[in-house]
Amino acid sequence: MIQGMGKMSVVFVLSTGRCGTQWLHQFLNSRLPDSWEASHEPINFDYAPTDNSPSQPLNKNPQKLLNHLAYIQNRVKNHQSYVECGFPCWRHLGWFSEELDCPVKIIYLHRDPVQVSRSWLKQNAFVQPILPHLGIKELFHPAAPEAQLTHYQNSWRGLTSFEKGLYYWAEVQAQAARYKTVWSTENWFELPFHQLTDQCVLQDLMGFLDTDVEIGNIDAVPRDRFQGIEQDVVDETLIRRHPDILQEAEKLGYSSYFS
Repeated sequence: MIQGMGKMSVVFVLSTGRCGTQWLHQFLNSRLPDSWEASHEPINFDYAPTDNSPSQPLNKNPQKLLNHLAYIQNRVKNHQSYVECGFPCWRHLGWFSEELDCPVKIIYLHRDPVQVSRSWLKQNAFVQPILPHLGIKELFHPAAPEAQLTHYQNSWRGLTSFEKGLYYWAEVQAQAARYKTVWSTENWFELPFHQLTDQCVLQDLMGFLDTDVEIGNIDAVPRDRFQGIEQDVVDETLIRRHPDILQEAEKLGYSSYFS
């Protein structure tokens, strides 16, 4: 790994998942100096985003979360940097910012809502399991504490799995918008999925991480490894039934579903 040390940083990726977090982790892990640790989903769904909330982050799995916080705090104490590329931490970023004795930086990684939902479907998200005793892989729910798009509670049962994936995408973006209003601009880096392998953008990302690493050529591209097949028939035009989701998509530059 390349040697050299810049300023100490703690960084989290804010994402829905299924938009390049694994690729970004591998890229950063191969480029960042030894003073950095690049992690991908270190505690996975133990973040419990449906049970925990931005104001009550320790309702579920408190000891696991506190242990993870202590691990990062120890790196800060030893002047070592940390970047977490997994997506399940999206409701805990404010908590980390309050608890860590250093500025917390955010890489806001987002992707087209239709592609995110389709990709999650191939991971069986929101899909009724074949065996009734198995639970549904529900990434989020509008009845969760501090959910923002609560009006979806009324129609939840009637939504397709694809539409529920769209809802989840929109809920994450709504939380991102809230974070952005309180985060300092110098600690916020927006990274659209389609720019993930742009050499200039990635070089800017290295500057955002306070490193002077020259990234060189990008010799690999993100691959959407679905590892499965869509369990439901997908009608992409269903997104037009959700003007609030379309509005958020348009804000982020995804306007192809309006026509």
